[in-house]
Parts: sequence; C-alpha cells; structure tokens
Amino acid sequence: LNDPMKFNDLCRSKLMKKGGPGYAQPDDNTFPLLDDVIKMILDCQAIPMATWLDGTSTGEEKILDLLECQMEKGVAAINIVPDRNWNIKDPDEQKLKTKLFHECITAAQKLKLPVNVGTELNKFGQRWVDDFAAKAMAVVGKPMISGAQIMVGHTRLLRFADFSYISEKAKSEFSDMNQRNDFFESVGKLDCPKLSVIERMLTTDIETNFAYISDSAKNGQWF
Repeated sequence: LNDPMKFNDLCRSKLMKKGGPGYAQPDDNTFPLLDDVIKMILDCQAIPMATWLDGTSTGEEKILDLLECQMEKGVAAINIVPDRNWNIKDPDEQKLKTKLFHECITAAQKLKLPVNVGTELNKFGQRWVDDFAAKAMAVVGKPMISGAQIMVGHTRLLRFADFSYISEKAKSEFSDMNQRNDFFESVGKLDCPKLSVIERMLTTDIETNFAYISDSAKNGQWF
C-alpha cells in the first residue's frame, strides 16, 4: 500500500489476468474478424499493422507466409515490441527469441513492410524508449528508425495534405513500395516544424501543403 505502482500491478495481475474475476476466456465470438478490423482502420486512413509476439507460436513460425497472407488482406506495416524479444534473463531463451526477432525483421524488409516499434507503456517500469544501442537491437536498428520516420511522415501528410500512406493517392503517386517508403521517411526525417509553419499549413489548401511538404523533404528542412 505504501508503493502505489506496485499495488497497481498487484491488482492488475490478480483481477485482470487469467484466473482473475475480470478475465474472460476468449472464444470464436470474442474478437471481430480480421477483415472487418482492417476495413475499419483503412476507413480511418490509418495503417493496418500485423503484430509480432516472439515467433515461438505455430502461427508465427512461418512469418513470411503469415505476412504475405495479411498483406493480401490490406496490412501495410508490422508492429513489434522489441524488449520482450531480446531483453531476457535466460540465455537459451534469449538466443532463440533474438534469432526469431531478427528473422521477422528480415521478412518485413523483404516484403518492404515498415516496422513500427510499438512498446506499450501499459505497466509501470517498462522502458520509456527502447535501447537501440543494445547488441540485439543495433543489428536491426536501421529499419526500426526508418519505420518510425515513415509513421511520422504519414501523420504529417495526412494532417496537412490529406495524403495517407495507405491512400489510393499515395499508391498512384508511388506505385513502387520502396519509393513510397522513401518519400514518407523523408517527410518524417524533417525536424519538428515551427509554430509559424504549422499555422501556415493550417490555413492553406491541401494541394499547396503537399507541394510544400514534398519540397521541404527534398531539401531536408522546412523553408
């Protein structure tokens, strides 16, 4: 009781986790169909993402096949929580899960899927920012940073130019996925715009904003 966050975690584990009174065993009717979820996300102009646990389940053992199947349904990126895939005390478990983690990133790169680092802060004590300097992370750090920049680029372009990463406009403008990724990444690499830049874009039409953002990305800075 004298440590509020530990007490919060204790309540969470006893009440909400499996075996607790707030837990319901999933069945066929617990979750909406994947196709329905993807359609809802696309209707919001957001990016449907595949999710990765650790590669040890039957469903994830053939990650390339799984991602190809999900891409056919409309998935356009993959979300990964890195820390639970390498920051593990048991050396044998760490070795296995790190290997599978790297294989997943390799599969995503092969399919040109942006990688989103999605560590969730739903429990006290979790990392605020992932350790990209760690050996297991440094090997795959580049596609993760690139993925983050693509997400920032998507957010900026959607907000100010109505140009989503998954939109038909983006697919038409950049039919090659590498080109699309490079463009959104270049927009995401830009520094946080000054308030005057934001205010200007909020009062300008989306076509002008798209041209302005594109030119800024080419120059590597807002002008």
